Amino acid sequence: MKRMLVPVLLVLLAAACDPGSKSGNNGNNVNNLPSACGDVGGTPYEYVISDIYVPQSLAEGVGVDYDGNGSIDNKLSSLMSLLLDQSTEFQINDNLDEGIANGTLIVLGRIMAETFSGDPDISVSIFQGTYTGTYTADILSGTGTFTWDSTSPNVGTLCGRVYGAGITQAGPGDITLSLPVNETMTLSLVLHHARVEGVSSPEGWTDMVIAGAVLPADLKNTIIPNYVDNVNADIAADPVGSQFILDTFDDACSTELAGCAGSPECAADGVITETELQCNSIINTILTPDVTIGGVQYVSFGIRVQAVPADITNL
Repeated sequence: MKRMLVPVLLVLLAAACDPGSKSGNNGNNVNNLPSACGDVGGTPYEYVISDIYVPQSLAEGVGVDYDGNGSIDNKLSSLMSLLLDQSTEFQINDNLDEGIANGTLIVLGRIMAETFSGDPDISVSIFQGTYTGTYTADILSGTGTFTWDSTSPNVGTLCGRVYGAGITQAGPGDITLSLPVNETMTLSLVLHHARVEGVSSPEGWTDMVIAGAVLPADLKNTIIPNYVDNVNADIAADPVGSQFILDTFDDACSTELAGCAGSPECAADGVITETELQCNSIINTILTPDVTIGGVQYVSFGIRVQAVPADITNL
């Protein structure tokens, strides 16, 4: 049952951007993007994410201050972590570590840059991939070989700069996010005003934050309807291990939410319905916007990643 809510938290972890071409400069030049980086020049540096960390609280400082009040905004990850930590069945970061180490979760990165000092323009891409090597230990050692997933959604690369000792800033921009709901279904969401901030070099990424803003309607109306089948399949497969999920969502509709009081879809029947998720007070608290950017309300999100060198063979 550990995997049941992990896909919701993986909404950022497979951002799909166009990696361009290994020859020449930034591949964005031919993408017809509304805010392409242009010809930044330089060399393509390729990476695989070696660690993904979902913060447990805002006090950890992982995220971006979108509203300029001096505090980090990262509501989605902190509240999801709070929900999941109610049960020892859910160890998000442990599951992410396991997926990266065994090659089932591959997130690739690519930076186009002339140099990693002196304040040059750069482009940063993050996209899905597949491990093609023989020994999974090579993934974390920086000697792994990979291919990028050419079927992934393609929205754009973030533009930025590198200065000082590899201090990297890229964005803002919109990134299409690939959401693995289960083994056969993938949804796409958009992370708006996305930023990448941290330290990069040819040897890897250190304490890189990937942050952005998600429309509540995208989370509520896109994820939840497609998540119901996955939840109920896991309940059927492991009723005893599903008790935490049942206690949290089964017949737990809030009567204070519009259209939820007296709904026949809210019943203690061992089956989670879309209405029970839509009307759950915890879910609605998570999805209540916390930042306003350009007059639009969003739910903030951020994670911290590390990366090591990679050889992406089909770029």
